Amino acid sequence: LWSRGLGDVYKRQKEGGEPWDQKMRLHVPHNSWLGEAQWRAYRLPELGLSKVHGQCLSMKRLSYSVQGTWSSNGLLPMGGLENTETNTTWLWQIEHNGSWQWEVSDLAGHLYLQLSGPTFRESHWTHNLAPGGHFKSVPVSVCAMEGDVYEAVRQMIRYRRRVRRPNPDNETLPVIFNDFMNCLEGDPTEEKLLPLIDTASELGCEYFVIDAGWYAELDEVWWPTIGLWEPSASRFPGGLGQVMQAIRSKGMTPGLWLELEGMG
Repeated sequence: LWSRGLGDVYKRQKEGGEPWDQKMRLHVPHNSWLGEAQWRAYRLPELGLSKVHGQCLSMKRLSYSVQGTWSSNGLLPMGGLENTETNTTWLWQIEHNGSWQWEVSDLAGHLYLQLSGPTFRESHWTHNLAPGGHFKSVPVSVCAMEGDVYEAVRQMIRYRRRVRRPNPDNETLPVIFNDFMNCLEGDPTEEKLLPLIDTASELGCEYFVIDAGWYAELDEVWWPTIGLWEPSASRFPGGLGQVMQAIRSKGMTPGLWLELEGMG
């Protein structure tokens, strides 16, 4: 927990003159192809979660989950709950590269937050323990603090930087050029790459990455050919190695895109 006085913060989050379905804002980070990290804030009734007068619970839950090894497909494994009346925020992240799930709902007049990795309901996942066996659950991090969601994000970034393992890349921060986005879109050829290599070098790039399509023949669609991983002779008449050498000759380190878990 990245917080100070968590008990006091929790007490204040439950307080205030407004009902929880009016003062709370749920922050959900949508994450789509070419539309990354699209945070959206919702009033709880906009999502169907409202306080039912005279009842101890609404029987409504707001559940968000992702299945599989693409843990940021559609959503980031994060979320936030902000009390706009007391200016307090909870922000969380599930630190897992597989399936995950979190939910917000109400019980006994209060909101609750559940964070987890794969579940049976969302992911059809179970794990049987033999006598004497053990299981370690998916780790999560929670920030509970005074301040809005933007301040909570800043504190979460501080936490991430403190727990990240030491790595030279964090110190050198090299400039990497990738030929996919807004450039070749999976259609690389020797003819198209050479001028990009020259320009990337002139701009000070230190790595040049050839992305998808280097293994597909010119008359083939690149996605169904994933898994062959043999350089296309029609795209590289002089051989892919010749293009790699052109990258090195400009003082850059060559990179090659692979998606080993996918096969067309």
